Amino acid sequence: MENGWIQRGELAATPSAVCPGTSAGWWLRWSRAQLHAWGWGRVLAHTGGEIDLAVDLGCGYGDWTARLASIARRVIAVDLSPGFVAQTRARLAGHADARVERADVRSFVDYRDATVIHLGGVLTYVEDRAALEVLTLARHRLAPRGLLHTRDWCAINLGRPSRQHRAGIDSFHRTPAQYERLARRAGLRILEVRRSASIYGEQLAPHPAVRWFPSFLWRLGTSYWTRGSVSFLFARA
Repeated sequence: MENGWIQRGELAATPSAVCPGTSAGWWLRWSRAQLHAWGWGRVLAHTGGEIDLAVDLGCGYGDWTARLASIARRVIAVDLSPGFVAQTRARLAGHADARVERADVRSFVDYRDATVIHLGGVLTYVEDRAALEVLTLARHRLAPRGLLHTRDWCAINLGRPSRQHRAGIDSFHRTPAQYERLARRAGLRILEVRRSASIYGEQLAPHPAVRWFPSFLWRLGTSYWTRGSVSFLFARA
């Protein structure tokens, strides 16, 4: 699986590079943009904006890292792929205190007191034991009021947990409840959990007071989906 990610780092910096088994069509671009915008809004709401240290574990080509760099005094980004590391370093070239390293997120511990830790889909690609280890390491390196944001591809509605193999990479599709249990075992408490269908509705709603309606329609229209993106916000318990 390591070789699979190394090879993906040689691809062009598009969403399909970090989403094995997908094509770079309009839906992937649009849906990823909505999920990013929602997640970024929640990070800003919980942190208030300016922060000290942001850590992006499994940074890919650095699009989320660049967002974090816009509000963080210090930034640390990590990825297994040399290609992704090079792309992220190029994005952060103008940041005064940014460090991008090639490392395995399952063992990377060279930071402490992080204000925000981001795990963009990383846990989808590791087994339960490794997922618990990553969450536990992150919990111990969060600042007392730090925020952990992760988004993963989950089994939703009537979908069942499964393991799949695409583009040379294994993926583990857990239920949101399984992620919540892993987080609690790691010493984290749950701040927010939101499925992509609800997020799309919230993003499209013209006013917060009516967001429930398009979110409800999206949930209804996607009730047959067995897989979907779910965003989680955690803090230290």
